Amino acid sequence: KDITLSGNMSMMGQEFSFVQKYVLPAGFATEMTMGGMQVMKQLKNGEQYSVAMQGAEQEIDEAAKFAMTMKSAFFEEDFMLNTPGFAFTVKPQETEDGKTLNVIEVTMPDGNNKATYYYDDATGLRVKEAREQDGGPMGKATVINKILEYKEISGVKIPAKLQVQFGPIDQELSYSDIKVNTGLKATEL
Repeated sequence: KDITLSGNMSMMGQEFSFVQKYVLPAGFATEMTMGGMQVMKQLKNGEQYSVAMQGAEQEIDEAAKFAMTMKSAFFEEDFMLNTPGFAFTVKPQETEDGKTLNVIEVTMPDGNNKATYYYDDATGLRVKEAREQDGGPMGKATVINKILEYKEISGVKIPAKLQVQFGPIDQELSYSDIKVNTGLKATEL
């Protein structure tokens, strides 16, 4: 029950290497490097949480810990359905890029934060997520994650190409190597 995704991310004309490792349900690690230097690392392993930006450890509040716990599930829908406190509202269907999308608004257990998930009506696959989050000096900003491509690995469709829009910043992430159930251990995160 492990997944390793390796690839590249382009942001503002810069190329970054990106590796995400999941050992379900224990945790995950994400590392972003540029030119061989670590730019960002996140780790959630059991009850251990850490975030480092350019080697400097960052403070992690309870909201960030909850977000990391949710991310460590890999399939967020499974986490949301099996964790008390989430509320789901079915919204009217929308059309985008010629596809009919089923829209579900999710209220997080804190009651304040919401995310909207969009699923392709024909395939049932998630194609987009929109959520508001703190943008630092910019205030609140909407983050839009679009899943542009899935790859089928061992019978499971896994997002392989994503586009992330955060205010004026547009990022594209492509996973060139996806490995499932290789025997990765939580101690290797």
